[in-house]
Amino acid sequence: MSALSSCSHAGLVDVGLNLFRMMKEEYGLLPSKEHYSCMVDLLGRAGQLDEAFDFLKCLPPALSGSALGALVAACRVHGNNEMGEALGRWLLDFDPKNSSSYGLVSNIYAESEKWNEAAHIRASAKQRGLRTTTGSSMIEIDR
Repeated sequence: MSALSSCSHAGLVDVGLNLFRMMKEEYGLLPSKEHYSCMVDLLGRAGQLDEAFDFLKCLPPALSGSALGALVAACRVHGNNEMGEALGRWLLDFDPKNSSSYGLVSNIYAESEKWNEAAHIRASAKQRGLRTTTGSSMIEIDR
């Protein structure tokens, strides 16, 4: 898992694909949902959105939540809002209690200047009582 994640963050698509193949074919290991999610993230970060979607389709629907979220985020990063909107609707149907998904999908609509759709997504989250928590971090400096 760590090797695939490292490839994802370093942009080493071919190395990651080879590791995934070796894992299955040479070592006889069955990939978990985390492995598939990592591969979707690897391809998505590299802008290979169609290939990432192909990996996503290999997962049973019940196991595809985090991979789907990674692909929607990659669509946003790479400006493929059409694909992001379609997958975003699927993401919200898949996990309607995940508050961060609503923010992600709303932002995709907003970036396409589809203000009514963005507002509708935010209102849906509010209606369900969902809130996103803003992240924060602190740095302590010794002087």
